[in-house]
Amino acid sequence: MTAPDHNEGKREMHMADTGPSSSIGGLLAALGSLKVHDASPTIDADMPMWFMYEAPEIAPLFGHAEAGAAANRVAFSEHTGTHVDAPFHYGPTSADGTPAKSIDELPLEWFHGDGVVLDLRHKAPGDFIGIADLEEALAKIDYELKPMDIVLLWTGTDRKLHSKEYFEQPGMGRDSTLWLVQEQGIKVIGIDAFGFDRPFRAMREDFERTGDGKWIWPAHFAGIEAPYCQIEKLANLDAIPRPHGFKVSCFPIKVKRASAGFARVVAFVD
Repeated sequence: MTAPDHNEGKREMHMADTGPSSSIGGLLAALGSLKVHDASPTIDADMPMWFMYEAPEIAPLFGHAEAGAAANRVAFSEHTGTHVDAPFHYGPTSADGTPAKSIDELPLEWFHGDGVVLDLRHKAPGDFIGIADLEEALAKIDYELKPMDIVLLWTGTDRKLHSKEYFEQPGMGRDSTLWLVQEQGIKVIGIDAFGFDRPFRAMREDFERTGDGKWIWPAHFAGIEAPYCQIEKLANLDAIPRPHGFKVSCFPIKVKRASAGFARVVAFVD
């Protein structure tokens, strides 16, 4: 990736004020010029899962021969494949005592906006992605975050999907998560890895060494203090041709009181 100039992604589409038909035509023309990049892997029966979740089941419900149409039955956790975790996943209440929002209660405005890819491929499995790492990645692409940007953490771990190494990754910590959410105004942060925190192995080792529970899921639990959404199991961030100046859509499926929602995450690049 190479950093674009400062005006990249800030162009506005001006439509002649000649009625609805011309406005729609201009919108369709603009949409037709966009390139769409898929940032989600395909869910299948071999999708890697946390040990507390059952493996995905995808089976025919009926077929063309007997019913003249086809349909499948699917059964899997809401945390399968690319998904958006809601604040309710981190705890039932936020730090201010208000009920944590489930996936169906979150504003849609959070899930479409300007995207920013931060290259963190140099971080080793088990490493924390710290504030300094985020600042360095931003400096390399000459970009300053603004509220509501959708931040995508590029670790390269998605290339290990369906291998044991997929579970080995760098991850966010409490301080770096709160830096994005509280200080930069970010509501949605995604990562192309199995989880948002470091591997459970690394968290457990630190807990056993210190006896301090702060080492367990620190980035997740930061969402109790400052509500935000994380996207886990992204893919193909290397296919997005520039680190900013593009749009991201990551709308989660709407399930009542769900702790997460499946999402087909896409990047739109003009």
